Amino acid sequence: MSDGALSQDEIDALLQGTDDSSFDLDAGGFDSLDDGGSLSQPEIKALQDLINNATANVGDALGAMVEKKITITNPRIEVINSVSLANQLPDQVVEVKMDYEEGIKGEHSYLITTETATVLSGLMMGQNGNELTEASLSAVSEAMNIISGNSSNKIGSKIEKSLKPAAPTVGVKDKNNLSLNSSSEYVKIIYDFLIEGNPSSTLYEIYGLNIVKEILSAIMPASNSGGNQSPNNGMNQGMGNPGMMNNMGQNMMNQGMGNPGMMNNMGQNMMNQGMGNPGMMNNMGQNMMNQGMMNNMGQNMNYGMNQGMMNQNYQQTPVRGVQFPDIANFSADGQESNINLLMDVHMEMTVELGRTKKSIKEILGMGEGTVIELDKLAGEAVDVLVNGQLIAKGEVVVIDENFGVRVTEIINPMDRIRDMT
Repeated sequence: MSDGALSQDEIDALLQGTDDSSFDLDAGGFDSLDDGGSLSQPEIKALQDLINNATANVGDALGAMVEKKITITNPRIEVINSVSLANQLPDQVVEVKMDYEEGIKGEHSYLITTETATVLSGLMMGQNGNELTEASLSAVSEAMNIISGNSSNKIGSKIEKSLKPAAPTVGVKDKNNLSLNSSSEYVKIIYDFLIEGNPSSTLYEIYGLNIVKEILSAIMPASNSGGNQSPNNGMNQGMGNPGMMNNMGQNMMNQGMGNPGMMNNMGQNMMNQGMGNPGMMNNMGQNMMNQGMMNNMGQNMNYGMNQGMMNQNYQQTPVRGVQFPDIANFSADGQESNINLLMDVHMEMTVELGRTKKSIKEILGMGEGTVIELDKLAGEAVDVLVNGQLIAKGEVVVIDENFGVRVTEIINPMDRIRDMT
C-alpha cells in the first residue's frame, strides 16, 4: 500500500473481517457472548437492543400485582439446542409454554426454578405456599402471561405485526423432558429475576430460532441489503433516474461557466493524476470509447438546462385551507327554551375501569383466584361515559362505603365529535 491505494486482496480481507467473531458488543446491560452460532454478531446486537427495550418495565407490571418490587434485568442471549439447554438447568424446572400462533408462528416458553415458582405463586395467591399445586402452577402461568404480553406488544409494535401467544400450558418438568424438539435450534435469553425480600434467581425465555430470524428480518432490512451493494449501484441509479442526471449536468455546467478556474483546475488535476497512475488513464480511455454513453449524458445535460428554465416559468396555483367555525363557540341562545325541556331526561352514566379480550378457552378456564389483566395501568385515569360516549376522565375515590369518581378532565366537544367519527 505504498501509493495509498488498496489492492483487491486487501479489500476482500477487510470485507471478510466484518464477520469476525471478536466483534465488540458495547450495548449496556449485556454480558459478553460467544460467536452466536446461527446468528451473526450484528443480528445478536440488534436482538439485544430489542429485548432490552421490550423488557424495560415488565417487572413493574408484575410487581404491581403482588405488591412487591420485581426486577427482570440483564438479558443474555445464546443460540443452543435442547441438549445444551438441559446441561445448564437444575434437575427440575417449571415450564410455561406459550407458542406464538398469530403474526409470527413458532415455539416460545419460559423456564423458572421450582423454588422461584413457589415464592411467586404464593405472592400471586396471597398466601405462603410450600409446594406447587395445580392452583399455584396456574398462578405462575398467569405471571408469565403478564411478562409475555408486555414484551410481545412492544416487539409487535417494533416489527409492525401483532404477536399473539397461545394459551399457556404449565407443568413441573424434568430438565431432559422439556417440550422442545431435540433436532431444532433455539435462542435462549437468561434474565436476572429478583423478587423483593428473596434471593436472586434466573428466568429463562426460549424462542424458536425461526421466530428470531423473522423478527430480525423485520428490524434489519437496511443492514441486510446494504452490505451487498456494488460500486456500480450509484451509476445504475443515476442512469435509471433522468432527473438526477439532469440536475448533475446542470450543476456542472453552471459551476463551470461561473468559475473558469474551476474547469482549468479540474483538467489539470485529471492530467496530473493520469500521469502518476497509468491505469487510471487506460480506464479513462476505455470509458470515453463508449460514445453512446457520452452522447446520452450530453443530451441529458441539455434536457436538464431546458427543464430548469421551464420550472422557473411555472406558476403554482395558490392553495388555501378550508376553515370551519369553532363548534366550541357555537351560540344556541335562540333554542335555549327547547334545551331546557331536555334537562330532566335521565341518562345512563358508566365508569369504565378497563377492558381486555380473552379466548373462549381462557374464559371457560377461569376459576377462583384467576387474575384478569386490563388495558389500564395502575393509577391511570378511568373513563366516564354517558350512553356509551366518553365525556370525562377521573380517579376512583371511596365515599363512605361506596365507590365514586372524582372528575379530573372534561373531554371538549371537538374531541367528542372526533371520537364519534
